[in-house]
Amino acid sequence: MSYRPDDVLDERQVAALLRTSVRSLRRWRTEGRGPPYAKVGNHVLYRYAGILEWLEAREERIAEEAKQRRAKWEAKQQGGSDEPPFR
Repeated sequence: MSYRPDDVLDERQVAALLRTSVRSLRRWRTEGRGPPYAKVGNHVLYRYAGILEWLEAREERIAEEAKQRRAKWEAKQQGGSDEPPFR
């Protein structure tokens, strides 16, 4: 299904969109790791635009971490270690 940036989604829709379970989405929320949400009464709602921004931020953070690991590994290569920092 195609969403517009101003669409509001429920937990089931977001879980399906992120290809994860509602349970994982709830755990992320309680740990402060998930996409931004709003609670309206007993309902937890997500803006589609917020989900896209959250994904983009995660992509950038993951790319930066990989870049740092690569730089660390390359520095070790100059010192003689041949173990990569990732598997």
